[in-house]
Amino acid sequence: MTQEEHRYVHPPVQIEEMDESEIPSASALVREVFLDFVAPQYSDEGQRTFLSYIEPEALLARLVKGHKVFVARADGRPVGLIEFRERNHISLLFVRREFQGQGIARRLLTFVLAGIAAQSVTVNASPNAVLAYRDLGFEAAGEEQVQNGIRFIPMVLHLPRAFTG
Repeated sequence: MTQEEHRYVHPPVQIEEMDESEIPSASALVREVFLDFVAPQYSDEGQRTFLSYIEPEALLARLVKGHKVFVARADGRPVGLIEFRERNHISLLFVRREFQGQGIARRLLTFVLAGIAAQSVTVNASPNAVLAYRDLGFEAAGEEQVQNGIRFIPMVLHLPRAFTG
């Protein structure tokens, strides 16, 4: 089977809000994808900062503060997730390597956007994710920045009236 053929044999994906019992598996998913794709572009400080941010205890603390996390599952296994705060900012958007390129990030974003009333959504995109966010309709809202070793480009998605109520 070619890689292209393999890409379309995955089971259907379901998206639901994450509950607290899923925090360890969500943290592990983000850690795995981060280490594969993003960490090589970060300093040691940036890696430590990000890995601390996704620890289960930190994720639980953000849920208590009102952040929302939605998980995409295939055969009950988490394959992607999106964390949303203040109803207009993406804190995390990660999809497992073998499920990338199948529209799961787009489906997660669309799922979240259907439940908000905002004129725009922002994200601080890692440099390697900028093209993916552009494909989702985001545009750069500033130059690359570094905070606590985390490299990012601020981006914004302006929403049509259909998403603003």
